[in-house]
Amino acid sequence: MGSEIATLDPNGEDFGQWEGPFLPPTHRVTRGAIWRNGVMTLLPNLPGGNNANVFWINNLGQVSGNAENAIPDSSCSIVTPFQVRRFQPVIWGANGEIQRVLSPLAGDTVAFALTINDQGQTVGGSGLCSTIGLPPFAIPNTTAAHAVLWEKDGSIRYLGSLGGGVDIANSINNRGEVLGGGLSPKDGTIHAFLWTRQTGMLDYGAFPGAVATVVGCCHTNNDRGEIVGFSFEPNNPYFGRALIWQGAEPKDLNAFVRDPGPFVHLTGAFSINDAGEIVCQGVTNTGELHACLAVPNNGAKPAESVSPATRQLGSHMPLSDNARELLRRRFGIRGR
Repeated sequence: MGSEIATLDPNGEDFGQWEGPFLPPTHRVTRGAIWRNGVMTLLPNLPGGNNANVFWINNLGQVSGNAENAIPDSSCSIVTPFQVRRFQPVIWGANGEIQRVLSPLAGDTVAFALTINDQGQTVGGSGLCSTIGLPPFAIPNTTAAHAVLWEKDGSIRYLGSLGGGVDIANSINNRGEVLGGGLSPKDGTIHAFLWTRQTGMLDYGAFPGAVATVVGCCHTNNDRGEIVGFSFEPNNPYFGRALIWQGAEPKDLNAFVRDPGPFVHLTGAFSINDAGEIVCQGVTNTGELHACLAVPNNGAKPAESVSPATRQLGSHMPLSDNARELLRRRFGIRGR
């Protein structure tokens, strides 16, 4: 877990960006921690750095994230407001020790790690501090980035590009298959991509009407090759929708739901396990924003993936003010 603590950052930074892009920054220090059996273990920072944040833990207890180092760089604040130091990926061990400090690509100055699989492979982004935003909320400010994979030995691999100059790797399964997103010159929107050693980077499409089709951090592809994500849609009253892929084509997850239950619209899908169970978020029939778990329910075995459903979700319900604000803050765009 990452945590904002009471201590004010001595350099006035807002490393964790906990308040999101729409509220005043707190300028407090962010620290990473492991919480196990009710005991929280603070993760060490890099020498000279005050902040660190974490994003995933694998089944071996290894934690992936990023930490700032001692190198000042005034250009960092161009894309990450108030940031004055460079940052790089860190892998912490199960006991909280730093196992590996990863480096950016040659010629780049900063990088961050999002997901680590059980093989110790890690994925994320690499670039200049003036062009690549610090996760989570400064990533949309990114103007140039490289999608990268770090092997268990720390060596780095450039994964290629969709051609738009902004590419970030978000998720990797235990088969070494990498998901991410990149700016596509085809239509000027963010497309999802799939990378494998056999195929390289493949464009996995954009949902119609979306300005971004996202396979997010940090476990959006399982070991069966199933993929989930979400869209950003300026003309969608809910700002976007949960997605599931059929091959290289993103589909509306709402169309697969047989029993609408309390939800009128699923707005995002954020993780999928090997049984095909999906962690999601949706708007309820009372206009509230709730977490949800979508379980395959097509009469097949629980481990099988979902198939096209016979019934859509319920009719449109107005969002409550709280739900609308939460969606607006998450998506960073305005709906009708």
